[in-house]
Amino acid sequence: MKFILGAKDPEMDMIENILMESGHEIEYAEKNGIRCNPTNAYFMDNSIENSITIECSVENGKSDIDHHKKGDYGYDFDFRNFLEGSSIGQMLKIILTEDNPLNFAEGEGRKNNMYYFDFKNQNWLLNVGDLTFIIPEDIVLVAALDHSSVFAYKGLCLGVEKEDILYNQLNDLKEKFSIPQEEFEGIKNMLLFCMDNSKKDSGIIDLTNLDLGENYSLEYLLVRELALFKEEAIAIIQKNTTYKKLMLIGVDSEFVESFVEEPVFSDFKLEKAFGVPNRFYAGALIC
Repeated sequence: MKFILGAKDPEMDMIENILMESGHEIEYAEKNGIRCNPTNAYFMDNSIENSITIECSVENGKSDIDHHKKGDYGYDFDFRNFLEGSSIGQMLKIILTEDNPLNFAEGEGRKNNMYYFDFKNQNWLLNVGDLTFIIPEDIVLVAALDHSSVFAYKGLCLGVEKEDILYNQLNDLKEKFSIPQEEFEGIKNMLLFCMDNSKKDSGIIDLTNLDLGENYSLEYLLVRELALFKEEAIAIIQKNTTYKKLMLIGVDSEFVESFVEEPVFSDFKLEKAFGVPNRFYAGALIC
C-alpha cells in the first residue's frame, strides 16, 4: 500500500516514520518537482492511482486522510475525539487493519468487527476486530497538538497533561534544533517578554512584528507553545521563500467563523482564509 504525504510538519513527520517502520511505500506530494508546502499541497502533480493521500490532493480532488476542510473525515471531530479526527489516527486505523499491524502493545480482546478509538485505564486504545491496541503516548501527544492544540493546553484532551506537554515540547525543540540550554532560555525569555509587552487587537496579542524565521523554525514553534500554555490568543507570521501566512492561534469559534468569511486583521491584505471553528485557529495568506 502506497501513501502520498502532504506538507511537512511534526504530525506528518511522525506519520512518515510510522509508515517507513511498518514497511509501507511513501511518496511526497510534489509540485513542479519540489515537495509541496501548505499552499499547494492540494494542487500536487502526483499520480494518485493505487495510493492513499494524506493532507494532499490533485487540483479539484479530495484527500483520503485529512481533517482541515469541510467534508474531510476528521473536520468535525472536536477535542473529545482528537485521535479519531487527526490524520495520524485515521492512518493508524488503515494500517492496523492489515495482516501485519505495527508492534503496539496489545490490550484486551474484543469480539466484534468494529474499528474505533476508546479511552480506558488512562490509555488510548484502538479496537481492530478481535484485538485492542494501546496507542503509544508520543503518538497521542502529537495527535492532540495537531488536531486540538488549544484544548490540549487547557487540559481537556484525555491522556494528555498540560504540564507534560510544555515540558516535552520544550525539550524536544531544544534537542531538535541542537540549542544549548542557556541560548534556548534566552530565546524563550525574549519571546515571553514580547508577549507580555505587545499590544492586543480584539484580545489577540499581535506578534506579527517578530521575525520568527522560515517555516517551522525554533522561534515560530516556541512562541506558539508558550502562547498555548499561557492560554493567550496570538497573531504570528509564518513564511518561506514563496509565501507569507498570518496565523491566529487560540482565537474563539465566533472569531474564526467571521474571519474565514471576511479575513481582516490589522492592516494586512489577506486572501485564501482558512480555519476550523471548533479547533480555535484561523489564518490567511498575506498578499
